[in-house]
Amino acid sequence: MELEKLKEYNTVFNDAWKFFKHYAGMIPMTEADWAELIPMTSKFVTRHPEHEAFARAIILVVEKELEERDREMRKENGTWE
Repeated sequence: MELEKLKEYNTVFNDAWKFFKHYAGMIPMTEADWAELIPMTSKFVTRHPEHEAFARAIILVVEKELEERDREMRKENGTWE
């Protein structure tokens, strides 16, 4: 794979990390936080049109991980409904 393509993939990975880091800092998340996150996943994908399928797959994994971390935190805090 050529260096330029690798740099594009690196950008997707870095953006996914920033996305995860931002929202992981909000856990446990409020309904408003989740309402903000959902449209941001679409924006994440549209920022990477050259690797749309890859970006979509990564952001879905990130979202699922955030949901799991949020669920675990709520169970630990006794706030899981």
